[in-house]
Amino acid sequence: MNASAEPHALPDYSQGALDALPPAITLKVANELLSLSRNTGYRLAAAGRYPCQVLKVGGEYRVIKADLLRVLGIQAAQVRSEQVEDQAA
Repeated sequence: MNASAEPHALPDYSQGALDALPPAITLKVANELLSLSRNTGYRLAAAGRYPCQVLKVGGEYRVIKADLLRVLGIQAAQVRSEQVEDQAA
């Protein structure tokens, strides 16, 4: 993957790995995918200004995976079809 050619390079996450993430993911993982620092991500979440839907569960922030994929410009079906193509190759 050429990170400079894509608007949101996915650090350390293959397209197929995104599909395996749970429906609500940690803020840490979402911050990595959005290229946000830890402090910036938590500050945005606390202010209600995170770029996608955030829930606070038991004192921890969780990000809705479907909304995160939308912000990244990725659709879940697109991720699954790329997995199938990779497995066929």
